[in-house]
Amino acid sequence: MILLVNGPSSAGKTSLCRALQRSLAGSWIYLALDMWLSMLETTGTDCMPVNRGTKDEPEIEFVMSPLADEILADMRVTAERLARAGHDLIIDEVIWDPAILADYRRRLDPFDLKIIAATAPIAVLTAREKARGDRHLGASLWQSRNMNLETGHDWHLDTSTGGPIELAAMVADHFGLERRG
Repeated sequence: MILLVNGPSSAGKTSLCRALQRSLAGSWIYLALDMWLSMLETTGTDCMPVNRGTKDEPEIEFVMSPLADEILADMRVTAERLARAGHDLIIDEVIWDPAILADYRRRLDPFDLKIIAATAPIAVLTAREKARGDRHLGASLWQSRNMNLETGHDWHLDTSTGGPIELAAMVADHFGLERRG
């Protein structure tokens, strides 16, 4: 099985994915967008933050270089190869391009892919961004407004309704997944 958790910055995807990995029975491999992007230089040229909003209300879009796009495509290829080898996967992603979501479906649907839209109210996302201090303020706002989380997902999860452990239990219950004893 493959669980793909998709949502805006500061939605709590990473915390949820790690809680799922710890709580689900069996061995689950965790793949994360941030891990793949960390392979690139940190100069900002491969994943360039661009303010599409105002100074008072920034909306940060990340414009990817061709190299970044290639690396992220390789993440999808790797996920498919791991699934073909029989591994269960948890994927942590931020997908705003419908073509990328379709590519995941094409590659991973044969392996019981479940796509979860993980989000929270904008005020919660913004507060989390500010509290973290390691995010571009406004990224969650732009992503929330530009990600199509209404279609192409198997389930919607409001991450403001609980902590990672409770949310992982909700995911397990929703999809009928066995938890560790």
